Amino acid sequence: MISEKATVMQNNTICIPKKLRLKLNIKPKDTLMVVLKGDSLQIKKYQPTTLNDLVGIGKEAYKSYGGGEAYLKKERESWND
Repeated sequence: MISEKATVMQNNTICIPKKLRLKLNIKPKDTLMVVLKGDSLQIKKYQPTTLNDLVGIGKEAYKSYGGGEAYLKKERESWND
């Protein structure tokens, strides 16, 4: 078990110590799950478990194609070639 001290900042954010971020491969913009168990908090990397958790996951990726609909249209047109 690794134990590190973290501080709650003025805006209620928590800085996860570098040693723990590296161990769990936590990067900026990763989503974490915070679970209350009795008088303790558990923080773990969030893993989607349902299809609803995945809704919108490709939104940013498809922007370079002009949006999801534009990408699908281009793909469907290529089927006729």
